[in-house]
Amino acid sequence: MKLNWILDHNLALFWKALEFAMQSAVQGTMLGKAEIKNKFNSGESSCSKCQNEFYIQELFEACPECGNPFCEIIQGKELKVKSLKAE
Repeated sequence: MKLNWILDHNLALFWKALEFAMQSAVQGTMLGKAEIKNKFNSGESSCSKCQNEFYIQELFEACPECGNPFCEIIQGKELKVKSLKAE
């Protein structure tokens, strides 16, 4: 089996914990010996003060334009299964 999934930026920050949970969840199932490929997407945030949209490298990042620390994550919270191939 092959599993390809896409982890958005903020989930990638917790990759070790997610990897451990995945290993525990698939143990004894068809996915137990699956080849797993990961792709990490970048995160994006929007400033609540100046509405600037910017890419983020950290989970909580201030707006680079105005310095406002209160920004909404608009992309980077998802985990998507891109493909699952059973052989």
